[in-house]
Amino acid sequence: MGMNSLTPVLLILLLLLLALITGLTRNLSQIKEAERKQWTRAESNVATKQMFILWIEHGIQARQIKDYLYAHNIKKLAIYGMTDVGVMLYKLLKDTDIEVVSGIDRSRKTLNLPIQIVKPKEFSEAVDAIVVTSIYYFSEIYDTMRRQVGNDVPILGLDEILYETVSDAN
Repeated sequence: MGMNSLTPVLLILLLLLLALITGLTRNLSQIKEAERKQWTRAESNVATKQMFILWIEHGIQARQIKDYLYAHNIKKLAIYGMTDVGVMLYKLLKDTDIEVVSGIDRSRKTLNLPIQIVKPKEFSEAVDAIVVTSIYYFSEIYDTMRRQVGNDVPILGLDEILYETVSDAN
């Protein structure tokens, strides 16, 4: 068996080795991306938990949130982030004279609420403000919604409202 007969075998072995390395590299990058997403979710959950603790420790009520919104000339709003926090905020405000016209959420959940839930790019309601409940992603959401609604509509983080409500009470 001469060198010429080994060349195709070596070439096939090299190609198989290259395919194996490429597959391993792809799998490692997928594992790293999954780990990054898991850490992001964990950090988001911690931020939400801290906001709930503030809310509960200080006993912030619908009236206090309504007073904050009124003080900032907000009588008609949309809630971005219709997870448990967004639903809780809606339920707090529904018996006030603050009108929640819609919920905004990337996944457009079907919730048992009398408001429409729309994706960010579908939002077109005239509102005095958008309140963001997904505080960990606030910067990303702010940029997305700023492009959608322009500069005339305030985009507020719920954490900002809660902190100001607490500091106003002290």
